[in-house]
Amino acid sequence: MECAGRGTAAIYLWGYAAEMTLKGAWFALIGYSENQTILSRNLHSAVTTAGQYGIQWPRQGKLHAISYWASLLIQHRMRVGQDYSDPTFGGAVMGHSQRVYDRWRETLRYKKNRAYPSEVRAVADSTQWLISNSLHL
Repeated sequence: MECAGRGTAAIYLWGYAAEMTLKGAWFALIGYSENQTILSRNLHSAVTTAGQYGIQWPRQGKLHAISYWASLLIQHRMRVGQDYSDPTFGGAVMGHSQRVYDRWRETLRYKKNRAYPSEVRAVADSTQWLISNSLHL
């Protein structure tokens, strides 16, 4: 993947796409309509729900914690009896989410580091997988 020396910017954008995909899947799962407004309190409520499932959300970057949103989706599905039809799908969701989260934070836009092409590819591939499978998350 060629990014014209802007690999860190590409990771930043891919990471946000992954985050919004997972958050969108969460709110769809709990019954929000496509046009329903999501407020800060709704995001914080999701974190509270995660705590009830034993998911210890990080303090820093709390609402942007991609792999934690994936964990919440998977745990909630199990709790409400809506497990994935493919038993390996949840593991794939976690793997791709963690792959993005390992390389992305919402503060990346303030950094001057240069991402390696392999990092850009990893984040792009995993985000594309999440987007492609968003209707099944």
